[in-house]
This record gives sequence, structure tokens and C-alpha cells, in this order.
Amino acid sequence: MRHAWIAAAAALLSGSALGQVVLNEANAVGNTEPYTEIDPSKPYEGFDFGILPYSGNTNSPTAAVDPGNPFSDVDAGTPGVQTTLPNGWDGTTGWARILENGGDWIELVVTEDFADLRGYWLYWENDDDQDGIPAEPNEFGYIHLSYDPAWNNLRAGTIITISEDPLRDEIRDRYPDFIDLPSSPITHDTGFDYDLTDNLTFDPIGVGTQTSPEVDPDWHMHFRVNEPITQNANMDTQYFLAGSNIKVDNDSWRQIIFDANNPGPMPGGDLTTGQVQPPIGEDEFTWGLNTGGGGVGNQEVISLLADPVSGITAADYEDTDFSTFGRPNLYNLAGNENTLGGVQDFSALRGWVASVTTGDSNFDGIVDFGDALTQFGNLTGPGNSSVIPWSQGSFDGDGDSDLDDVILLQRNFGL
Repeated sequence: MRHAWIAAAAALLSGSALGQVVLNEANAVGNTEPYTEIDPSKPYEGFDFGILPYSGNTNSPTAAVDPGNPFSDVDAGTPGVQTTLPNGWDGTTGWARILENGGDWIELVVTEDFADLRGYWLYWENDDDQDGIPAEPNEFGYIHLSYDPAWNNLRAGTIITISEDPLRDEIRDRYPDFIDLPSSPITHDTGFDYDLTDNLTFDPIGVGTQTSPEVDPDWHMHFRVNEPITQNANMDTQYFLAGSNIKVDNDSWRQIIFDANNPGPMPGGDLTTGQVQPPIGEDEFTWGLNTGGGGVGNQEVISLLADPVSGITAADYEDTDFSTFGRPNLYNLAGNENTLGGVQDFSALRGWVASVTTGDSNFDGIVDFGDALTQFGNLTGPGNSSVIPWSQGSFDGDGDSDLDDVILLQRNFGL
């Protein structure tokens, strides 16, 4: 849906992202059929290729540790049908597009190293009643980040997802089966659930061992807005302050990010103080100018089709039909709707990993008592059958937390 925004909001459109964090994706896929375009040339649209478990759950209908080629069952002889993912994108987590697509969620990327997002506001508006006047009562809200340490000292290149629900049942269509039955797409409940509860694990180095050579760096942190446990009478939760709620849709939705200096964004109120990222949404001036984007529908996702760095604008966003929850965005190349060939490059943000000092388990830039406590608390001894990651004390990369790692930590203590 496309509507004109009020004139006062138009004054905000020319700004550029100032740093710290940017919107990367926002889910607008609806909860009714059709949620895909029923186009056999786009098998990726509704193909959920399996989530590598990030919360200890096994969600993939294929092998949990090797989801393989999501398009492997597609008839390679079908003209125009893509059967492989582009180089540089492993596709081991996230989903393409499923019914509801995980519900209301947004995805952010930290663009400045050691970012402090405490007290940030993620303010959103829409035109739910489609009367051409956005931000009326019940058409706006915010996610207000708490002052919990989890929001501080975030490293550049971290992907943060924020969802409304803790669990989403996967209802998956039978791509690419319907290539043979274009008039009769079939959906079914696979019995797999997506765990969307809080998960703050962060290990951008990972550990590969002789018995488990795959190294899967974990750059993804996930938070749930509707946490069940409140911290005080104000109804604050650990990670979000009172009043926080989330809604993403295709009714002229937009988001503005503010830092803690904003007194509380509201329609007609202060939408300039502490602005970190200007309005992003389908009706914003220059929307999709760099990508050829159109209006967002209930089969689509709002995606950043550029590398996630400071200085991007609404021109770099587009409505897309493929989401990559928790991973770099994958998208259609310009002028070719049938091929996924674009992929975000995070290398400019993640170069700091090469300089991490051995022993810095929490990646805060110094080896201190906190790292020592983590390492000592996870001592396993040599030859342990489980794989201990860097963030839990396996600093030499052998998958154990043992005396060798204690020596490495001691050698670098205080650096």
C-alpha cells in the first residue's frame, strides 16, 4: 500500500544514517494465502532451507548441520530456474518466505564498533486503516531498548533480530513440487518450530576441530520484545523498557531510529533529536531509488540491498521476496527477478576479528577477570567430546577448554 506522508515528516527525508546501527530487514509477509507469487521461476520464494539451530533446537527438515542446496530438488532443466546459491552466501540459517515468515520482526546491523545502544528507540508508524493519514491512534509505537549491559559494547558487524513471539510453527509450502502443479500449491505443517526466545550467544570466531571441522561463526543475537518476566512496577523487562511493542506490515510502514537523547518519539512530536537513522519505509522520499523498488506487499520483506554501513538512505531499500533472518541479505540482481545473485558484504565491518587478543572471550577488547572466569568455568580438560567455542574458553581452537588455554589467557592478561 502506498500513501503520502504528512508534510512535517517530509522534512526528515534527506538525512543519512549517522552510525551505530541501521535497519537491515523487516518482515511484512502476511498470515494469509497467497504468501508467495506462485511463480515456478522463483523456487527460492517459499523454500525454507532449514535453520541451523542457534538455540539448541533442530529446526531443519533436512540435516541439521548440513542443510545442503535448498534448490537441489528443482528440475535443473527448467529454463530460468536457479538451482544454486551465489558464492559468498552459505545459506545455513534463516528462511526464504513462509506463511507469516516468523511474525513481526526486524533485523538491525551494528555499524560502529563498541556501539552503545542503551536507551535507543526504534520508532514505527503505519497507516493501518489505509485512509492516507499515517500515525493516527493505534498506528504508531516503539521498541525502547533498556539500559542492560547486553546493549553496550556491541561489535561492528553484529546482526540483531528482534521479534514479537517466542515460537513460530513452520508451515512450509512444497517448493519446488508445485512446478509440476502450478495451479495447486500445497502447504503443510512440517512439525518444526522456530525458537525465537532470547539468544544472546555471540562468537564471531567459532571453533573447528579435527572431529568437527566446520567453523560456524555466530554473529547473530536475538531478542524477544514480549518477555514474560518484568523487572519492576513500570513493567520494564530485562532488555526492553515499558511500552515497547513491535508491528511490521505493508500499510505504509516506516521506522526511525533514535538514540537515548530523544525524550520519547511520538507523531507530531520530537522526531529529530538523537536521530540515528532517518525514516525507512516504502513512502519515503527516494525509497528504492538505487534498487528500483516498488511498494511493499503482504508477500514481501523490506530489505537493505546494499552493504550495511553508515550513510545509507531510503534509496538503498527495496521490497524483496526473500528473507535471510540473522544472516547477510540475499537478493535479486537488478533487472533479473529470477536469479538471486546479490549478497551483502560485511567485511568492512568485521575486520576487527583478526586483531582479537587470545583470551578475550567476550570480545570487549581486553583480556580481564571476566574472561578468566568464563574460561575457568568451562574447563573440560583435553580430549573432551563436546566442542567448546572461543567464547567459552577454547582459545587455541582445539575445541577443549584446558590448561593450554589457561596459559594463553594468562600470557595476554591485561592486553
